[in-house]
Amino acid sequence: QIFPPAPRASATVPVSAMALLADSPAFASSSSPIRSASLPAAAYVLAIASLPSSYAAAASAPSNAIHLFDRERLRNVQTLSGHASSITTLRSVPNVANAVSHALLSSGKDGTVRVWDERAGSAALRCKPPSRLFAPRCTYNSMENAIHACV
Repeated sequence: QIFPPAPRASATVPVSAMALLADSPAFASSSSPIRSASLPAAAYVLAIASLPSSYAAAASAPSNAIHLFDRERLRNVQTLSGHASSITTLRSVPNVANAVSHALLSSGKDGTVRVWDERAGSAALRCKPPSRLFAPRCTYNSMENAIHACV
């Protein structure tokens, strides 16, 4: 049996005031992908991030690269290489130090955290701790406008 959730003491909403969900006329279901893309060299996807003009996919070994795919046709438009081993995190953030608008961050088992410059096709910033015991993972805190690398 399915029971409705228990009402909260602070706010109760009568059933007549609840909105009903309905199928959108623009929604269509499909049993096959609308578009698809693949990574080169038999790599598989470790992480995905969404950028304003593209999608980023972190590839596994042997390349350990980040592939940028065009949003409309899912064509591989750029490859960002630099991590020596597996990528552990891939994040899209609104800005870095108020200098770069919408940046792509990655961290890897090589112990580095990188901020990528899509225009140059390379890392604009590379952070590596003096000693590496664990692979870092990076997060973005929008309240502080700060990047945190956790080891």
